[in-house]
Amino acid sequence: MLAKRATYSVSMMARVLEVSRSGFYRWLKAGGGGEDPWGPLKEAICAIWEKSDRRFGFRKVWAKLTGDPQYAEFAGTTRYRVRKCMVELGICGI
Repeated sequence: MLAKRATYSVSMMARVLEVSRSGFYRWLKAGGGGEDPWGPLKEAICAIWEKSDRRFGFRKVWAKLTGDPQYAEFAGTTRYRVRKCMVELGICGI
């Protein structure tokens, strides 16, 4: 809806998609359609996972993230966040 907002009215799109106008505006106010706040972390996780020939699970990926100076910006990341990001990305170790 956000992309077509200049072409079509919000009322018409809401009616066609069977959603409420107020729901669209609530989503928009909450920052809907914004960037993923965990995007850089997910990129780092994917890089580590790929370098391990797709073998590392979340514990080893987390250890690499928190122990390697290359990934110093993610030093405070919990292993549970790493696990959640890996699940969202659909990747796992063997």
